[in-house]
Amino acid sequence: MTKRNTTRQVLATSIFLAVAVASAAAEAELPIRNDKGQIQWTETLSAIFPKDVSEEPCEYTPLVAERPPLRGVQLPARDCTEDDFRTLREWGATLVRYQMTEWRGSPRSLGDPDAGYEVYDRWLAGKLDHLERDVLPWARKYGMMVVVDLHKAPGDTRDRNGESPQYRDPRVRGKFIATWRMIALRFRGNEDVIYGYDLVNEPQQVTKVEYGYWEMQFEAAKAIREIDPTTPIVMEGNVKADPCAYPFMKTLPMKDVVYQIHMYMPGDFTCQGIGGVDKEGKRPPWPNPAHGWDKAYLRRLLRPVRDFQLRHDARIYVGEFSATTWAEGAEIYLRELIELMEEYGWDWTYHAFREHPCWDVEKEAPTKFSPWSDFRDNPDTSRKRVILGGLSGKTNRAREAGD
Repeated sequence: MTKRNTTRQVLATSIFLAVAVASAAAEAELPIRNDKGQIQWTETLSAIFPKDVSEEPCEYTPLVAERPPLRGVQLPARDCTEDDFRTLREWGATLVRYQMTEWRGSPRSLGDPDAGYEVYDRWLAGKLDHLERDVLPWARKYGMMVVVDLHKAPGDTRDRNGESPQYRDPRVRGKFIATWRMIALRFRGNEDVIYGYDLVNEPQQVTKVEYGYWEMQFEAAKAIREIDPTTPIVMEGNVKADPCAYPFMKTLPMKDVVYQIHMYMPGDFTCQGIGGVDKEGKRPPWPNPAHGWDKAYLRRLLRPVRDFQLRHDARIYVGEFSATTWAEGAEIYLRELIELMEEYGWDWTYHAFREHPCWDVEKEAPTKFSPWSDFRDNPDTSRKRVILGGLSGKTNRAREAGD
């Protein structure tokens, strides 16, 4: 997720950016969705990203190839506590995504190249100290792996198209690669607990540039490999890691690369009540025959990623998925999505554990139009029961039994 300030953090994920970006789609020729949430790619995007028809298989060492499917949550943007890990162990989590991102009290600007990177470097050092001192030891203690997610990249203030300045500013590009060199140098040798280096959160490239979202990640991955030849790389797809971008994405030519998506589609359901998706009186339920929303629809949305997986024998990781607290039928949506991820053998982390109440499975809203201030604690919501079932593997076992 791209978060620029406290309000963006409150909203919590880039899922909304896909909706916000769509408002400028006609002028910027971005991928937009029709009223059923189906992607409509413009001719411009098709020209920028020719459809990938390659079939080279991904290469994985036993470190990755022999891992069982991992399930878990995205950790909160605040500093974690040991109680977080203790609770997640009780829930059955085996994977957590550690997001190094802005939170309350963070500087407003982290890495403006015109102002220098001193503020960013101090902020990131604190996040990495917490990772080394607390998060990794707790993960080892409680039997989890950690995705190291550089959620806020240096100088990553997106433009109106959602594009990073890295694509055009060599200063930002250089700092991004140098930052990953530093992280790899500090954390190499922890492949027993680090699932992978998550290079950049929700990249987006919708114009033709020489150095785009794919090249940016490839250069960072090569820099990491010069220092750390073992820890896996986690690459995210274009259009904010949306499944729709996978027909246009190439694999990275190196071993042990895991490919990540974020799944918040259809946004009119999962993000209802948030920002530009808040349509008073129009918060549709799940399933929804009028919109064609059901499990088969989810399968169609995920088909580009499944095709990519099968074509390249790739390992897929769903780094984020969710539905807002008040979304009617959210527990059904989550269960059906987890069933598909389990069927495909994908790793996954729910967004997000004990962060903002609009995603917190231990919160509930009295009504579909409750203000956030009215959210109340409930340790046994239907959404939480679904997530616990998924973490325990019960969802997979029930699917295999035909339940």
